[in-house]
Amino acid sequence: MPSLTAEHVGGRVVIRLNAGVRDGRERLTDVLGELLEISDRSLLIRRDDGTELKIDTEAVVAAKPVPPRPVRYSAIARLERVAAAHWPAPDTAELGDWILRAADGWTYRANTALAAGEPGMPLDDAVAEVEDWYRRRGLIPAFSVPLPSGRRFGAELEERGWTGNSPTHVMTRSLTDWTAPDRPDLPPVTIGQAPNMDFLNMVSARRGSLPQIALSVLTGAPRTGFATLRADGELLAIARGAVGDGWLGLSLVEVAEAARRRGLATYVIDALIAWAGVDQAYLQVESFNEGAIALYERLGFTLHHTYVNYVAPSAS
Repeated sequence: MPSLTAEHVGGRVVIRLNAGVRDGRERLTDVLGELLEISDRSLLIRRDDGTELKIDTEAVVAAKPVPPRPVRYSAIARLERVAAAHWPAPDTAELGDWILRAADGWTYRANTALAAGEPGMPLDDAVAEVEDWYRRRGLIPAFSVPLPSGRRFGAELEERGWTGNSPTHVMTRSLTDWTAPDRPDLPPVTIGQAPNMDFLNMVSARRGSLPQIALSVLTGAPRTGFATLRADGELLAIARGAVGDGWLGLSLVEVAEAARRRGLATYVIDALIAWAGVDQAYLQVESFNEGAIALYERLGFTLHHTYVNYVAPSAS
């Protein structure tokens, strides 16, 4: 029996198999991929090429978990640009591969220079250009630096006196095997193209008052859905979905305090996934929010990469 348990389902594993005998010698072969199912009799593996293989446990010589496959820097940059389009700042500019974003200071995501790629000019000149661009708008210059691809740039900013804060995890999940459980105890979720006042009130109760520009950011993605769950006239849960480039971006998942621990966050996420009709989803969650991270991990989301926001020295 392989040294794997149900706890390893969803993780990356390597399986060594007995492939028979040739020329009087036992032949072995290795299978690397994601463990989908495990039982006393068999293992189900999804290989890197997407194919699935069912393995009889009697053929397993050894098995162990392995670290996740490293994410390519190009994949990090692509997903960061997708996320930028899903949370769009109304004022933007390009500096080489970098995207400068401004939205009157509402949220880091819409008010940082996304440093994914190269700026197309010497670094000193690029940083000065970013500083000038933000100060002309009355904003404190700030960068969003994806990791690990931007680690050296982040270190350079720290040497210049910039402060790194708000480390944020970007988590992803394939939706091809997503199944939503039946919840006959709950009313259906309503999904609108724009947020109603109750939706905005729940967001502001958690995150502070919303400026006028917030509505432009929230509704500016190629396709948006605002999910609300009500029972007996009360708003219980909300979530926002943005769709574009084959991705569903999930955000603003909130549950009324009196309605928590009933699976309502999962329920509204289920509704947005069914509405989106795409094969992959991502979300962004601050690294210190352990409760939310635990929830998303239970739903099968895994860490894709992290980004850190760097803010310019106030005296510069």
